[in-house]
Amino acid sequence: MTDNARLPFKGRGLKVALFIALIGPLTGTLVFMAIPAVRLAMSATSAAFSLSTLADMGGVLLFVLLYGYVFGGVPALLSALLLGWLTARDGTFGYGASALAGAAGAIVGGAGLAVLIKSEDALTPGMAVFLLPFALLSALICRWLIGKTGLLRDAAQTSLARH
Repeated sequence: MTDNARLPFKGRGLKVALFIALIGPLTGTLVFMAIPAVRLAMSATSAAFSLSTLADMGGVLLFVLLYGYVFGGVPALLSALLLGWLTARDGTFGYGASALAGAAGAIVGGAGLAVLIKSEDALTPGMAVFLLPFALLSALICRWLIGKTGLLRDAAQTSLARH
């Protein structure tokens, strides 16, 4: 049994919330960048694909990562609060809870962001719909990564602890 298995649920909840809040926007951004990167790699010829292309891609990646925290920070924080609370309460959460938290974060955070930037479409689902697929994939990737860290109890351990 690892040290994390003995960690009180509240300590786990805080660590899970911090992990999601910090890593969630990064994973969402990487998912977002994977689409054009695959397209570029499939269409690139050896003559067109050079070191300058890689340097350009690096600059774009840095720019998009910074904006990933602007657009993904609020949804990730909302998801982090919910999943951190679940972890503090139960010691674990599943992929379904992760996906629901990611979707809720994207919808509420996307609407909030649209209001903050005073978008004319603030009351339409545009921003939330745009963020939703990236938030869902990011939430599932983060759940998988958190499971690999050992911060979550096994479902069998949690059900035994309740009885």
